[in-house]
Amino acid sequence: MPAPAELARAFVTPDRSRARPAWVELPPALRGELAFDGETLALYQWGTDGPVVVLVHGWDGSHADMAGFVAPLHAAGCRVVAFDLPGHGRSGGKIAPIPVLAQAVAAVIAAVGPVEGLIAHSIGCAASAVAVLEEGARAARLAFVAAPARYLDGARALAAQMGYDEAARTAFETELDRLGARLHEMNLPRQAQAATVPALFFHSADDRVVPIAAGRASAGAWPDAVMVELDGLGHARILADAGVIARAVDFVRPAG
Repeated sequence: MPAPAELARAFVTPDRSRARPAWVELPPALRGELAFDGETLALYQWGTDGPVVVLVHGWDGSHADMAGFVAPLHAAGCRVVAFDLPGHGRSGGKIAPIPVLAQAVAAVIAAVGPVEGLIAHSIGCAASAVAVLEEGARAARLAFVAAPARYLDGARALAAQMGYDEAARTAFETELDRLGARLHEMNLPRQAQAATVPALFFHSADDRVVPIAAGRASAGAWPDAVMVELDGLGHARILADAGVIARAVDFVRPAG
């Protein structure tokens, strides 16, 4: 059984080796870097003009997770920007709790904006929501795929899996907050109540990583959000679904 401090560090440390290959072949990208927190974020851009849409991947992934959205967005006349979150892909950094991820999302939006739309997956949804709701990032429309609800839920599920008693669990949560997790504050349903940006949520009923109940809670708390419920697409395959891609692209691109 790992010590609470050891488990806490593992909980907020991405595993780059688990990144998946792109669902479809990515068109050649213009690569760049953005200084962030003493490190650099790896940027990828398709197109040089048109409304900007930012893609944000999930935990243990990379920009390649969002490959299915690139060509349709580019064909719709958008300038597409993707990046590797801190501790992921070609970006620097190791420890990457949600507040750090949110600051990275905000930094990218500030660098490439104004941003017409943003499409995010999994923990990238939580980071993007915090970037917009707390960090002052501006994106006109948000599409969230397999969005989580509460950071605390994931931490406590892991502690239970490890067989921690109450004292060990408390020590684990305290260490997470020391590492910058703001564990009890990262609550998307609560944060969403103040949202004024239009949002569209997608979630598959068979998602075994983020239960659909979490997506329902987050979408239900977001004023006027639309929740699209599907089945058979799991947590990752949903990113390759043609219907999800088409509807997300249609939502975030400007009318006309």
